[in-house]
Amino acid sequence: MGIDMSLLKRMNQIYEDTIYAYARVSTASQDIEQQIIKIKQYLKRNNIPLERVKFLKDNDISANKLSLEKRPGLEELRMLIKQGKVKTLIVDHRDRLARNFYEYAFLVKELYKYNVEVIFVATNHPAFSRDFFTEAVHGMLAQNNGLTISSRTQDAMEQFPATPWLGYSRKGKKSETRYFPDPKKAPQIKGFFHEVTKIKTAEELIDLLIENKTVFHNKRFDEILNYLCNPFYCGHIRKGGHYYRLDHVEPIIDLDTFLKVASNLEQVKRSVLDAINASLERSNITPICARCKTQMKFRAGKLGTSGYYVCSNKHYQIKIPVDELNEDLEEHVKEIMPRLDLDLLNKEIRAILNRKEETLKNKFQSIEKVINKLNDELAFLSPTDSNQIKYLFNRIDALMVELEQVHSSLSRVDDAFKELKQLSVLIKNYLIEELERYELYYMYQSFIEKVEVDRDKVIYFNPFARFFKEELE
Repeated sequence: MGIDMSLLKRMNQIYEDTIYAYARVSTASQDIEQQIIKIKQYLKRNNIPLERVKFLKDNDISANKLSLEKRPGLEELRMLIKQGKVKTLIVDHRDRLARNFYEYAFLVKELYKYNVEVIFVATNHPAFSRDFFTEAVHGMLAQNNGLTISSRTQDAMEQFPATPWLGYSRKGKKSETRYFPDPKKAPQIKGFFHEVTKIKTAEELIDLLIENKTVFHNKRFDEILNYLCNPFYCGHIRKGGHYYRLDHVEPIIDLDTFLKVASNLEQVKRSVLDAINASLERSNITPICARCKTQMKFRAGKLGTSGYYVCSNKHYQIKIPVDELNEDLEEHVKEIMPRLDLDLLNKEIRAILNRKEETLKNKFQSIEKVINKLNDELAFLSPTDSNQIKYLFNRIDALMVELEQVHSSLSRVDDAFKELKQLSVLIKNYLIEELERYELYYMYQSFIEKVEVDRDKVIYFNPFARFFKEELE
């Protein structure tokens, strides 16, 4: 009895498709493994080998707070989808992908475009539909559910914060909880609010934030802005554009003062936030000091100016602004890409793949011979040799599993050969300026192993340096 070729043909079809599973939880207190277990149970029920599935996760990532681009696991998944590497996606529930209707609709269009099959494993959860209107309705329901949960949680936190806001002390429990101004800190905070009622320009607010940084225990400037936007300090909560009195909170400022502050912030907040973001932005790659080989420390810049990296090991003269490093990184990648020797790269990759393929084929044939030999032994056994028959069948089953694994590896090598041509086309274009931001980030990670900074130069370490020509031909 030989190998069942129909089985191998079916295996070939199965292993052409790569399956990805995605899981996400919003907070560190939630257990992402519960979603993973449900996905694995689905795989087991449907006889899908676990090794076929690649898992991507976003742990402690809120879909209500962070956009698609700021969820690393989902962003990697989207990149793989665009590369045509995802044929099947397994997720617990729609709201794991997005809680925002527009984001979910955008994601669904990507799934349609690249013909990705989606499987939801949550109990009684509606199957993924190829009808966009149907999926849009499900997306609205996911958003509504997310907003309801978020709203309930936020209401409780706004009215009864577990950790009192700066300038307050908390007394009592549950319905008896009361918040009172801290006699030492409250006057400083009250004075700060009154000063903000007088500002007219973004520059004046920036100066005020710098002057009062110590009042707020040197917190980041964006966090200080959050204090100014919090009606808790006037003993109110905001709902739908209206303010409602919190009887359990003794105000530090009156409502009129808070509204005046809110009006002033409305005029200048965008400019101030831009200045704050510029001071906090980090580089795509954290540099290393060229002298002591230690990772450099990020320091936020002054408001409106770029942050910078400085040696954390007393080489204070070695530092570089973030905007300068990012610009240098981009220019470096653009400069080296045209010099990539694709012929040499393809030749070496093909040699590696050929060796891998040869090894796998030899292993496949070796296992096949053993299975055929065991089948021959079975043919000569008497029905009374039940123990030996059972032993041989168990060995054949184990070898068939191993054969499937080898066949899977062969299919992936074949996929790699096909992708090699596509990779060449992509690199030949090297139009970095047209790449989306996350793709540029992965380009950095691929072609720059590390960056060292010295007093007068930036040194790049390319793990594939041998594939780059010294000069363009």
